[in-house]
Order: sequence, then structure tokens, then C-alpha cells
Amino acid sequence: MKSSKNLIFFYLSSLFVLLLFSYLFYISTIYTINFWTFSQSHLNYSGGFVKRGLFGTISIFIENNFNVNTSKTFSYFFIFFYLITILLYLHIIKEYISNKILYVYLLLSPTLIMFSFNDLGGYQRFDVLSIFLILFHSLLVRNHRNNILNYKSYLKIFSYLIVPLIIISLFIHEIQAWTVPFHFLFAKIVVGENKNSQKILFPSFAICFLAILFIFFYPISENTIELMLEKISLVTEKDLWLDAVLVAAKTEGNLSVIKYELNTNLFNFYNFKINIFFIILSVLPFHFFIKYFNKNKIIVDKNLNTLKYMYLSILPLFLFLFPIGDTGRWINIISFISFAFFVQYPFENRVKDNFFPKVDIKTFPLILIVIICCFFIRLPHCCNLEAKEINIWGGLSKKFLVFYYMQDKKYKDSNYDIKDKYYDIKQRFKKAK
Repeated sequence: MKSSKNLIFFYLSSLFVLLLFSYLFYISTIYTINFWTFSQSHLNYSGGFVKRGLFGTISIFIENNFNVNTSKTFSYFFIFFYLITILLYLHIIKEYISNKILYVYLLLSPTLIMFSFNDLGGYQRFDVLSIFLILFHSLLVRNHRNNILNYKSYLKIFSYLIVPLIIISLFIHEIQAWTVPFHFLFAKIVVGENKNSQKILFPSFAICFLAILFIFFYPISENTIELMLEKISLVTEKDLWLDAVLVAAKTEGNLSVIKYELNTNLFNFYNFKINIFFIILSVLPFHFFIKYFNKNKIIVDKNLNTLKYMYLSILPLFLFLFPIGDTGRWINIISFISFAFFVQYPFENRVKDNFFPKVDIKTFPLILIVIICCFFIRLPHCCNLEAKEINIWGGLSKKFLVFYYMQDKKYKDSNYDIKDKYYDIKQRFKKAK
């Protein structure tokens, strides 16, 4: 039983996170926060098949037939999916409310749900579809382990809901392909524990695999791209970044940036050490949680392959985050996969239901680490961090500072220099048209 104080703490802390994102949602209805993704969201099938063309085809159809601007469709699509993903995440971590240190870490960790708030370059990314499905699948498995969902129902939901949603999201953004191993290894654990043949997963896996092959290897002609760009120019006057559109539409466009991204993310020691720091932060805590809580029988890991499957699931993302770039978004997904392998197990609370954790020589360093991690560290979403003088420091503390400067009348009335533009929404983002 959770005490009333713990429930109040849960609702207040959840409200805190929701209020932070609500402000972000509000800003996103006025300004386009991620113009790169917005430009790519206009990819469409008007000239034939192109990668990432499903969302643009639908949004342009809505604009043409219902007079709803593509910027509105774009904005509200992400508000909806980020909101349900946050609510789902909060529902999952409610399990840990009596363990305050663990709960606060999960709530505000820079590699998990707060990533897209701490670094706005991580917001309005179609990765949210992958993250939503990771969280939804982990909740299904935990409900199955809690005897809330029987095995047959789990298989039906996996086959007839999760797999179709994976395929649909693949046609919105191909990054979903790198999370497919997670879903099937996750399902493999459940099937194995129920002593069924793994062959039962083969039809679903084959369908996903064929969809991935089609998306990555379907030949896209220059004529297809030209017709698509012509269609875009007819339906929008939004000054889109056509480079972003072309890179996404052409396979060779993506391949041409690999050398640059490797030099930036792997062979630049400054960037490399930051990437490695956050990769460790996204994986090692959950490795420790699974080992420690299973040893103390707080979770019951019947499958000794759990950690092996976790590392196999994150391996594809780890291998591609360096050559493809935008490392923050890849690390964010890695962190959610690690999180999913931990939260699939019901949590047997063995901590006294006290509102505040006991502070002693053992817990104080841990509390301090959690505070620093959650309030003073942020995961950068991408790019040449050394050139932009970006390090690991930031997070919520920096956001509160930004908010103060945004509201300060004396500051707002002063003359802006280059750094001041960081605090001016009108300078940072394009107004949605």
C-alpha cells in the first residue's frame, strides 16, 4: 500500500513535469521549435515512394482538404504523442514512489523523459513514436508478470497492435528500425518463460523485416524527388530547409554525411568523451538496478538472459549513433530500452514507507549524485559540441535561469548580443505559419 503522503508526492511531482512540458507545448503552438524536423515532415508520396513520406502525405492532404495548416498538424501531433508518452512514463514509475531516491532519478534523469525538455533540439522528433512503443511494451510485460494480462492477450496485443504500429512508424521515420530487435527480444523473454516455441514470433518478425528492407532499399529516382519538391512548393510557403528534405529523401544523401559524423562524434575526443559519459549513464544504472534488486529479491528475474538481451537490444543503436549523428536522440532511446528491461519486473517494495529517505553516510553521496544528475546535467542532442562550447552541464537549473531572463523586463528591454538571443524565443525559433 502506498501512503497518502507518497501519493501526494507522486501527483505533485507529476504535475511539476507536466507543467514544464505544458509551457513547451504552448510555445510550440506559436513557434516551430525544430525546423529541421518540420521541413522533413513535408516529405510525401506525390511523386512516388520516399522514406519518411507518410506523415507529410497525410498532413498535406489535411491542409488541402480541411484547411488545417501543416504547421498546426505538426505541432499538435507532437503535443499529443509527447503528452501520452509522459503520462505512460509517469504511470510506470509510480511503482517506485516509496523509494524516493530511485523515483526522483527516474523522474528527472537527463537521459530519459526530460531529455527533450532540457535540450529543445531533442523535441519534435519522430523518435517519440519509438519511445512510446518501448514504454507501452514494457507496461504490457509487467502487467503480464503481475497476472493482470494473460499470455494469450499479450501475444494478441503484440501481434495485432504493437507490430502494426511499428510498421506504420517505420514509414514515418526509419529510426524505428533500430528498436525492432528490442521488441522481439523482449517478446522472446515472455514466450520463453511461457515455454512456447519462439517460432510463434516469426511471422511478425518477417513482416517487420520486409518493411525495413523495402524502406531502406526501394530505389528512389531523381524524378520522384523533383515531383515531390514541386508538390511541396505548391502547397506551402514556409521557407522550408530543402537540404533537410533532400538528405532524408535520398539514401546517398544520408551516406554522404557518415564521414563528417564519424569525425565529429567518434574521432573528436571532446565529443567522444561526452557521448561515452551519457552512454554509460543511460545503461549502467539499469544494469546495476537489475542485478542489485534481483539479488535482494525486490524484483524476480527468472530469465538469466535479461541483461544479455538488454545489451543485444541496444547494440544496433550504439553502432549507428556515431556514424549517423544526432547522438543525443540515439542515447535517449538506448536509455529507454535499458529502462524497459528494468521496469518489466514488478517491484516488491521492501523500504519502509517513510516520506523522506534516511540520510546517512551511505545515502548522502547517492542523494548528492542524483541531485547533480537531475538538476545540473543535460544530454546534448547533437552536433559539434566542442565548436559550440557545449558540455554536460545544464539541465533544469539552466532552464530555470533561462525562464528568469525571459521574464525579466530589464533584461528584455536591453540590447541583445549574440548570447542574449538564446533567451529570446523570437530570435531562436521561427514563427509557425
